[in-house]
Amino acid sequence: MTNATDPADETAADGDALADAQAARDAALADLREIRAFARRKTTGDGRIRDHDRAEIRIKYMRLIVQAANAECRLLRDRDLDELAERLDELENAAASTDTPAEAWVSDA
Repeated sequence: MTNATDPADETAADGDALADAQAARDAALADLREIRAFARRKTTGDGRIRDHDRAEIRIKYMRLIVQAANAECRLLRDRDLDELAERLDELENAAASTDTPAEAWVSDA
């Protein structure tokens, strides 16, 4: 007895996993932006730590801004790579379903 799976089911499962990953990534991006805004306010805004004895704390918030920005860049890069992979899959599927693969590579522009 073979365990045959329908390719459409696999595609739907991949789409659900991709949607879940994108939703988690978007939530993480929103959190990182909030963290950056808070840290920026603590270093330069109304909530700034002005005591010279606590300059170390201000420096830590500045480091937090950099770390959050770097994490945000990584998440954005991952999102772009996922979108490119999805676009490539669409192009490959279109090429496989047409008689002349060259038609799939012609842009609509």
